[in-house]
Amino acid sequence: KILSSFSNSTTRLLILTLSISVSFDDDENILSSATIEVELIKRSGYQDDEKYFKVKNQLIKPRIHSIQVSDQNNNNENQQINKYNYTLSGLLFLPDSDNIKSIVVFPHGGPTSSIVNRFNIYMIFSQFIATRGNYGVYTPNYRGSTQINRSFRTLLNQNWGIYDVEDCLLAGSDMIERGLCKEVAIIGGSAGGFSTLHCLSNENNCFTAGINLCGVSNLIELQKNTHLFESCYNYSLVGNFDKELYLERSPITNSKNIKSNLLILQGENDTVVPKSQSLIIKESVTGNVEYHEFPDEGHMFSKPTTFIKMFE
Repeated sequence: KILSSFSNSTTRLLILTLSISVSFDDDENILSSATIEVELIKRSGYQDDEKYFKVKNQLIKPRIHSIQVSDQNNNNENQQINKYNYTLSGLLFLPDSDNIKSIVVFPHGGPTSSIVNRFNIYMIFSQFIATRGNYGVYTPNYRGSTQINRSFRTLLNQNWGIYDVEDCLLAGSDMIERGLCKEVAIIGGSAGGFSTLHCLSNENNCFTAGINLCGVSNLIELQKNTHLFESCYNYSLVGNFDKELYLERSPITNSKNIKSNLLILQGENDTVVPKSQSLIIKESVTGNVEYHEFPDEGHMFSKPTTFIKMFE
């Protein structure tokens, strides 16, 4: 593919060749390896016109990492299902390094969704982080995720903000207990940001840092201001609207307990999770917080320039 980019006044032509080779495991039909080669053929409008470079990077093959949960792991008597035995599973991206600084727990959005080994935004994020050399990524499909079975999917009904949070905290502590790393961080967008904020404010928080991408912080305001398509979503995830219940399940209620480093990324024109949801978190946390708002962006971003700034 040939990509061309132009600036306002001076034409600068960027020509790239991109080749991707992939292979799949026949038995599991999942991606086993991939190689990306990018070659810069010519850059006109720069002093180094004749220079070119080649970048070759072997992507990391994720493995399935499972945590068997028994009733002794769920000792909260107030839970609707506190003796449910289940397996928390997800994809684990580990670089070939003896010096892994941290593993990033990456809960999916939705929340009725899942992370599978296919080309999607979760894979882009995970591969980008894991190929830095010293960081791993774990993508737990918490209770309520799809792709398993209906019974597992419906576990999140009435329990959003409980089961997803417990499973993310369990995933983080499991990474440390298994000796895979010394510290963990968490990143999530939209509903994943909701889980992220809850984890960071939880009394059992094990994450030293977090990134919230346009995450839900106030369910009451979300119910008032979200788009029509998901206007009834909370009724199944949390319950019929009750101000006290919705406030209890909102991360903003305990946001003052967030002391881990927090980065907030928000689209200015987000109509799904309005920017007010991020601004109120920015003002309420007591730890280090950094806020970036991207103009002309909606929910979860779409522009390449935004992604570049975000990764930087």
